[in-house]
Amino acid sequence: MAEHRIRKIETRTLQDRYPRLVGRNARLGHHGWGGQYQIRILTTDKGAKGWGMSHGPDEQVQKFVGSQVSELFDIDEGTNEDALLLDIPLHNLAGAILGVPVYELLGSKGPKNLPIYGAIYFDDLDPDDKPRGVAGVLESCRQDYKAGYRAFKLKIGRGFKWMPKEEGTKRDIEVTRTVRENFPD
Repeated sequence: MAEHRIRKIETRTLQDRYPRLVGRNARLGHHGWGGQYQIRILTTDKGAKGWGMSHGPDEQVQKFVGSQVSELFDIDEGTNEDALLLDIPLHNLAGAILGVPVYELLGSKGPKNLPIYGAIYFDDLDPDDKPRGVAGVLESCRQDYKAGYRAFKLKIGRGFKWMPKEEGTKRDIEVTRTVRENFPD
């Protein structure tokens, strides 16, 4: 990696789109239709590219243009502490230079396949003027089940912010039990 120097660092914003309007969780209000993520694309003088999520101002990463990749990233140690804003893109770049996937750089010890799940928010509390109750949560579960998900991550903690504590805890339990009953597999 010492033969490669960072020639260019580009910042881009990616927009994702959720399959439905996503409501509240225990701490935050409505999540909307999707989020934005800042990524950086690193290009070397030899044409290798790596990219990934990377937050922080451009001024803090542009100083690495001209650096040898080996100054910023070591196969055994990972990303140099000064370059941590570029941690994910540097891992991806190292994998591209070496011709190996990032999971191999990280030791290849974990599972290759991971289960996925539908994320179920506080759909019972929406809309504000006419909450749908537990039926709203079940509808989201049905949509995710139809899309192929066989596991759901249920958001709990309604009593933290959106309902009185005891009432919120009771609703969390009701939602969990009702989803389990309606989706036993």
